[in-house]
Amino acid sequence: MISYLTRLIFITCLLLGLACSDDNPLGPSPEAIGWVKQNSPVENGLSSVDFIDSLTGWVVGGNGVILCTKNGGANWYEQQSGTNITLWDVDFIDNLKGWAVGYNGTILYTNDGGKKWVTQNSRTSSRLLDVTFLDSQIGWIAGWYNSVFLRTTDGGQHWIKDTIGNIERLSNLTIVDERNGLAVFDLGKVISSNDGGSSWTVLSETPTELIWGMSFLNEEYGLIVSTSYETFDGRTNTYDKVFETSNAGQNWSLIYRSIGGTMVSGKVFFNDRTSIFVVGDLYIQRSSDGGLSWTKQYGNSHSRLRDAAFVSSDVGWAVGNNGLILHTTNGGVAPPVVSE
Repeated sequence: MISYLTRLIFITCLLLGLACSDDNPLGPSPEAIGWVKQNSPVENGLSSVDFIDSLTGWVVGGNGVILCTKNGGANWYEQQSGTNITLWDVDFIDNLKGWAVGYNGTILYTNDGGKKWVTQNSRTSSRLLDVTFLDSQIGWIAGWYNSVFLRTTDGGQHWIKDTIGNIERLSNLTIVDERNGLAVFDLGKVISSNDGGSSWTVLSETPTELIWGMSFLNEEYGLIVSTSYETFDGRTNTYDKVFETSNAGQNWSLIYRSIGGTMVSGKVFFNDRTSIFVVGDLYIQRSSDGGLSWTKQYGNSHSRLRDAAFVSSDVGWAVGNNGLILHTTNGGVAPPVVSE
């Protein structure tokens, strides 16, 4: 196992966009493999994207930037956030109500689709990296440093601040219903709550070192994307691993393992148990067989990828550094070559 300090340094570098720097493209242009670059009105780093349907979505990022589209990204326009603080995550429950969170304990809320954003009191100055809402009232926020966890039952009018044990970072919040939910702490263990986030218990420890992404299709079935470092004959290799659970995280089974580290910082997205996407720091990858095998679709070291949103197995968006916004309507599959 690598030390927690090593993990912390590595994760910090990723957040700052300094990890794995390279001047050479990692793959072909997005247009060549089914991802189309959309026109972005900004060059800020973009950290999160959320769509409620195939037309309406929002993106947040550096310097308080918030972008909105009403036509699937054909046109993006800026909304006034009222802050220059880096925003790290965004979540909308419909076309009007949404929340964005970021550094310095920033929580922004809108009830008119982003025409006006107002600040909610987080009662913390920590970095807030993850926000998710079950409905218009119940929401959770996770942060970095001192295991910051915020919860609300009134749409954010009041946020309850909790500290979950001796934990540095919470991530991958998943609300199942008004009482049950899951999260990942210290990028290594899955925890659950059955009382609305008031208390937490460790569900399981997967045999890996860094859990980057966790997502659930329903109350029972979920996937984890992770990285481990394994040493044989004095040589340490990086392995990508994908685990699945069919009992709400009580047990996890390894379904994919490969050397390479191409899933570092990967987030996992799926709308069914067959077609799965992992969007990581370096690549977009897709599995069409439930995670047993994977195909790289896109990679470019000039614009690191940070997040993605899919409204179906075919339609999705990915965002990253330098204002990058990518879009696919065919699941990222390369168009057929037409011979002349």
